[in-house]
Amino acid sequence: MAVEEGCWQLMWEISQRASFLPGATWLLQSFDSKRQRYSSCGTIQGLEKDGLGAFQNIAISPEHRNKGLGELLIRYALGGFSLAGLSKAYLEVTAENRGAVALYRRLGFDVTEEFFLERPSLNSNHPRQGSPKSAIS
Repeated sequence: MAVEEGCWQLMWEISQRASFLPGATWLLQSFDSKRQRYSSCGTIQGLEKDGLGAFQNIAISPEHRNKGLGELLIRYALGGFSLAGLSKAYLEVTAENRGAVALYRRLGFDVTEEFFLERPSLNSNHPRQGSPKSAIS
């Protein structure tokens, strides 16, 4: 239940931003026949930033991946950006998330920038380590 509450909390927090775009924000739910209730299985939030659509928190729960739901959410969000008068969109993704990167490329997104986020090393032999991130638009 904590994950479900977290999804709703995240949706509420993003909806309070001035740049929030309701038409580009979606929460997918699936009916769980064992528990006889609906539960969140995917989410995407859209914001406007500097005249561009900005994707936030694209996520599909592990048991619902590889079913086309990520593509569905992105297409709906792109439609919301278009209705808001935005003609371009961007997102950020960790380079290690190969499935997501492949999906974004298949949908026509291009890598425009790669950068590393620095973090303190846990190993004294390596003073700087990072995780590569890509900005895709």
